[in-house]
Amino acid sequence: MSTSTRRREQRNRLLLALSRAEYERLLPHLETLAVPAGLVLYEPGQAITAVYFPQRCVVSTLIADGDGGWAETHAVGNEGIVGLDVLLGGRTVSARTIARVPDHAMKISAAAFRSALRRSGPLRKILFRYTQTVLRTLSLATLCHRLHRLEARCAHCLLTTHDRVGADRFLLTQASLSQMAGATRPSIASAATVLRRAGLIRYTRGRMTIADRTGLEAASCSCYGVLRADYERLFDSGDHADR
Repeated sequence: MSTSTRRREQRNRLLLALSRAEYERLLPHLETLAVPAGLVLYEPGQAITAVYFPQRCVVSTLIADGDGGWAETHAVGNEGIVGLDVLLGGRTVSARTIARVPDHAMKISAAAFRSALRRSGPLRKILFRYTQTVLRTLSLATLCHRLHRLEARCAHCLLTTHDRVGADRFLLTQASLSQMAGATRPSIASAATVLRRAGLIRYTRGRMTIADRTGLEAASCSCYGVLRADYERLFDSGDHADR
């Protein structure tokens, strides 16, 4: 497959934000990895041996909640990178990282990624701007969980997943959605029922369908629009005119 064809098929927005020359320098080190739902990419304390650029999969970072369970801190899709610790000088991870929605990711060894960071100013620049956006996302998530109704948070999670997957229908279990929204499974089942009865979604045996995107946006909390605008500014900065 030619480089131009592979670039046209690329779905990760960070990689697409690179100039063609920067992308071509990185490409020999990238390999396509199938990412099934439930695949654990990292465990706490594990050395980081690889970094991942999701295509249409969605990956969650989880921390132990102290009661034998796990709570999501944030999720990453085609707007981001899994293994951001490497950019900040980290060698090990402190959280579990698990795939929620299956698809593919581009994988690069941590060693090759560190080498690329050393020689590529544009790669470092877009990743540092991305890190700033992630930090804003985490700050807003804390506020969102304190102030907004679960139905609105559920709609927010589904809209974000819809953006990342790029399809109206995708695999997503209630257990995954409950961790994404920071709620118990019975609570998330009730919230999803409200959205389903309103005709906004359909849900059968772990397969989610977005039936009314406009209605779902109206049902979501304001955080979704704020965060989407943040990411659009990140990728529409105009710094990569030679793409």
